Formats: sequence, structure tokens, C-alpha cells
Amino acid sequence: MAGASMLRRVLRLAVSCAKKSSSGEAMATFDACLALFHALDVSADELRPLVADNHDLVDAVTQVLVTLERGRRDEAGDATRASAVQLLESVTVVADASLLQRLRPELFAAVTAVVRDRVSPGAARAAVRTLLHVCRTSGRNRALAVDAGAGHEAIELELDAWSPQAPGGRRSTELVMALLAQLCACADGRAAVASHPAGIAVLAKRVLRVSAAADECAVRVLGAVAGRAASPEVLREMARVGAVGKLCCVLQADCDAAVKETARAVLRMHSGVWSGSPCVSAYLLSRYL
Repeated sequence: MAGASMLRRVLRLAVSCAKKSSSGEAMATFDACLALFHALDVSADELRPLVADNHDLVDAVTQVLVTLERGRRDEAGDATRASAVQLLESVTVVADASLLQRLRPELFAAVTAVVRDRVSPGAARAAVRTLLHVCRTSGRNRALAVDAGAGHEAIELELDAWSPQAPGGRRSTELVMALLAQLCACADGRAAVASHPAGIAVLAKRVLRVSAAADECAVRVLGAVAGRAASPEVLREMARVGAVGKLCCVLQADCDAAVKETARAVLRMHSGVWSGSPCVSAYLLSRYL
């Protein structure tokens, strides 16, 4: 078990070096601090008292991510970004609500950029988990994540990286679906999913193909996007890409009762529109309503 005093010194040194992120020597020391932190395999209980309300640490890691994003990409910089976002994930898991409710917009942009730049598969998953942690705490954070393009980049990540045989592929999809479900709790998040050319299609594709957890989140997102304020274009797209048919399949499958109820509510709400669509079987639609 790592001693609290050692951890405190490591984190303080990391903060000090991050403030000089333009210096190569300071960044080398920052990298060493991150390597030591990860090597110590610090538990949540050990980390919580040191970072619960540590704005300096969060701001310092954010500054490093921003600096590296704006600089020229290289292997060393990507490795540092990966380690930094993994530290940020650990911090957001144990941080106090007061800290999470005062996060800077730069953090959301920098973490989303790790997903966008495909720094590494592990770093992308850590970035999605970080966004998921902070978005669960407040509507403000969800709005900041949407403004940073998190919804768009999450869908792009899913399109680029998903494979049923890929290591961590299923878990990555579950994380993306969970993040989209959080973002769709706000109107701008729903708009981001609906406006992505493949947003609705990728949701429909994943339903009943990954896991029960992914099903629950994907159906919730489809339900949010197809709410009472859904545009005619969105409803046509859902019919065209097979989302309506997939919701019908959910009613036949061995899914959780709450997931089936969400699917049924969406189908009932727009059955008048979809029953006349050449892309939807009127028989199938009427059979389960």
C-alpha cells in the first residue's frame, strides 16, 4: 500500500511541473510522476482524501492536456496524454461534488480531444469514462461536454473502433452508449446525436448485439431522440436505418421490462407516422402495440 505522504509529494510535484508544461525538463518530471502514480496502483480509498477537492491537481492535468493537444503530435506526447487522462479518470471517480460542479470548459475540450485524436484505445476509453463520471453529476457538465463535441466524437469512436472480436470492444461500446445516454438528458445532446449522419444508425445497429447494459442505454437514447419534440426528419431516419424495426425486436427479445417499456412507448408515440412508411412493416408494428 502506498503511503499517503509519498502520494501527496508525488501529486504536488506533478502539479508544480504541469505549471511549467512548456519546459521539456518539467514535462519529463511530470511523466515520471505519472508513471510512479500508476505503478503504485493507488486505491480509491487512498486517493480520495488527497484529491477530493484538489482543484490545483485537476487544473494542472488539464493544462498539460491542452498544451500537448496544441503542440505537434509525437509518440512521447501521446503517451503523456494517455497517462494524464487516466489520472484524471481516477481523480473524477473520488472527487467531491463541489469540485466536479466547478470544472472548467477547457477540461471537457481537452478530454474530448483525446477521443478525437485516437491517442490510444486505452486512453480513449479512459477519456470516455472521465466524461461519463463528470456528466453524471450535473446538467452543467453535460452541457459543457456537448459543447466540447463529446457526443459527436463518441459516435465517431464507436464507428471507428467497434468490433465484437476486438479486445475491450464490448466494454468500449457500453461506455459510449452510457455516455450518449447521459448527454441526451439535455436538448443539445439529443440534437448532437440526431444531427450526426450515423448517430441513429449506430444506435440501432448495436441494440441486441452487444450486451444488456448496451441495450438499456441505446434504447434510452433512441427514446430520448424520438421524444415528443422529434422532427419529421428524425422519425424518417429512424425508419430508414432500421431503428423502428429494432425497437420491435426489443419487444420480442429477452430484455429487461423497463427497456421493453421504453421501446413500446416510442413505438406507440409515433405509430401513426411509421405505419405508413415503406421502411417499416405495418404488421410487425401493430403486432406489438
